[in-house]
Amino acid sequence: DEHRMDWAVWFKAAGIAHAIEEKGPVFVDSNGVLEAAIAGKGIALIRSTLIRDELKKGLLINPLRIAIDSLVAYYLVYDESALLQKMSRKFRDWIVSTATAERNEYPA
Repeated sequence: DEHRMDWAVWFKAAGIAHAIEEKGPVFVDSNGVLEAAIAGKGIALIRSTLIRDELKKGLLINPLRIAIDSLVAYYLVYDESALLQKMSRKFRDWIVSTATAERNEYPA
């Protein structure tokens, strides 16, 4: 990411003490990282849920074999009155069920 925090966390989990995290390209979103990795431009740290299909198709591999938990969390925040609208309620139900299914398929 643009702050290079993911590599620092990964290096620590791998027991690599003196890694140089300040080198290499920086991407501000996962799409650029994903496209560069598929094009063979290097090794990338990408959340497994974002690349599930690419891994299954063999477009990407996981050569590092060390998975780390993300320090990033996502929250769905809404006013309770939003649930009075059918579409808002359906969206909330869909996103909660999707997140639950992902968590069950890829437990931390």
